[in-house]
Amino acid sequence: MYRSTLILSAVFAYTNIALVQTIAQAKTKVEIGRLAKSITLRIEPLDSKKGGSGVILQKQGDIYTAITAAHVLEGTAFRLITPDGQVHRSLSFRKAKNNLDLAIVKFRSSNSYPLADIGTSVSLESGSEIYVAGFPDLTSTFDDGVFNFTRGEVTGNASKPNSYGYSLIYNSVTLPGMSGGPVLNDEGKLIAIHGQGDRLNGEKTGFNLAIIIERFGSVAAELGASPEPQIAALPRASNLNAADYLLSGDEKEDKGDYPGALADYNQVLRIDPKYALAYNNRGYLKMQRLNDVNGALADFNRSISINPNFATAYNNRAFLKEEKLNDFNGALADYGKSLQIDPTDAKVYNNRGLLKAEKINDVQGAIADYGKAIAADPKYFNAYINRGFLRSEKLNDQKGALADYNQVVAINPKYAVGYNLRAVLKADSFNDPKGALADYNQAIALDPKYAVVYLNRGILKDDVLNDPDGAWSDYNQVIALDSQYAAAYFRRALLHDHRKDTAGAVADYNQAITLEPKYALAYNNRGLIKLEKLDDVAGALADFNQAITLDAKLVSGYYNRGLLKFQKTGEIRGALSDFNQVIALEPKHADAYWNRAVLKRDNVSDRNGAIADFRKALQFYREQGKTKDVQEAIDELKKLGVNA
Repeated sequence: MYRSTLILSAVFAYTNIALVQTIAQAKTKVEIGRLAKSITLRIEPLDSKKGGSGVILQKQGDIYTAITAAHVLEGTAFRLITPDGQVHRSLSFRKAKNNLDLAIVKFRSSNSYPLADIGTSVSLESGSEIYVAGFPDLTSTFDDGVFNFTRGEVTGNASKPNSYGYSLIYNSVTLPGMSGGPVLNDEGKLIAIHGQGDRLNGEKTGFNLAIIIERFGSVAAELGASPEPQIAALPRASNLNAADYLLSGDEKEDKGDYPGALADYNQVLRIDPKYALAYNNRGYLKMQRLNDVNGALADFNRSISINPNFATAYNNRAFLKEEKLNDFNGALADYGKSLQIDPTDAKVYNNRGLLKAEKINDVQGAIADYGKAIAADPKYFNAYINRGFLRSEKLNDQKGALADYNQVVAINPKYAVGYNLRAVLKADSFNDPKGALADYNQAIALDPKYAVVYLNRGILKDDVLNDPDGAWSDYNQVIALDSQYAAAYFRRALLHDHRKDTAGAVADYNQAITLEPKYALAYNNRGLIKLEKLDDVAGALADFNQAITLDAKLVSGYYNRGLLKFQKTGEIRGALSDFNQVIALEPKHADAYWNRAVLKRDNVSDRNGAIADFRKALQFYREQGKTKDVQEAIDELKKLGVNA
């Protein structure tokens, strides 16, 4: 099962520099939207429908220059779709050096297109209104190059950019494909280039990062663009403030310096005791890294008291209540509050679905939440995975589960986990070993170090495809990748036994038990080898006893112990008791009826009981198609003077 938690990106602060400028009139949102659409173009690699956005910035003759994010230009040539719907072939492009996520791309057109009006980022501070525009990737939702325009607020403006040049931070709903699009102020002026949605564990937090226009001005000439006199010089950093310490804390946490991160967060709150995001981030650090549950709860509470509309803080507090405090009702309430504030957050629906599925046994409620997560974000494959699991394991809806896993693979064809999940389902529920094998092979091709896939493929080869050599190779590969993988030793022990390598089998069972001391099946199988191959009755009995202690419903443990007592130690009552337990757990266990019949006939003089048990054994042997056993049961009944 997959869970995502949220933590907001660091909020940065920009050192304010006094600037003399003409006071401009703010535009309406509709006016800014029209302006944004007139200067934004879509950029598509020639060999793909994915791409990004750009901003028309300059014109010389019939050559236009657009600015974009460098990571948008993955390819050698591009289609540039201008606001009038015309498609142009890129003439040239150039990316900035030193990982700076900026680039320019040029195209030729005789048409006249508006150019972006340059603004400044210097005066932006937390709470400043901004607008972001661009073209989301083509999907089932956005299937025709739909222009997207969204409002947001600045949450930080750092004097120190990160290694990609990002320094402007803002909360706004952005989508893949909008990278490279314009970030405009409330006058409709270009102040930054949208770079990416901020991510935690690969998922968007709702915060975004951009490169300020001043930073482009410092590299325009080397990119081959004309210097823009309207672009102000990059300001100099002054003394560190609260936002800078917050950024430093986040960076230290990412690098594993948790004490250093805590010290920086503490410094933030000494400077600004009402910094809601700092409390949230410190709470997350305490919850996830420092195991300070009470401290984390206090920080989330404080964050929410400062900003009652802080959706992510509610989500984080819900996760804390669920995972650390077993307060499931409190967690449900907090997830609900987070969704009331932001009903479009797929991750929170997913988290609430997991709570319902795993902690309060509300399967239908969980299914509904996964559906809402998918409706909010049709590409959110964690929700498909979790819904597929519930459909398969709880609702016996294998077709629905397969559809969900198919969707996971369709959304991300390079996601090895999706192929592994689908392969298991094909093998276990659809009798499709070839399809399962193909999926396992694809998962391994995508991730050659994915140990569990080798294990699953080995089991398929071993149990279904009659390829013990292939299984042997796969089990060895699991152990080479992860020498602590107990199940691989267990499966390899089975093959050792089939190869009549008793010492190898015992060694692998020993290793499996060493790694996983509660591995009931490993004790059971080792006990069988001791009983049948090593004539170690006492050792076998000890192993069967331990297997049953660890798993009171282990049918094979009771059955094997019953055989040992029957055949080796003469404990007839104990053997009867064990066979009784086998039948109670598995009412169609034909061999248990057979052995109990023999005991009743030969050892406790219970002729009627023996007849009844032989008849049961006969019934189940017939159901299983075991012709030889059927005949033997008939013969035993005849010896007792009754017809089958």
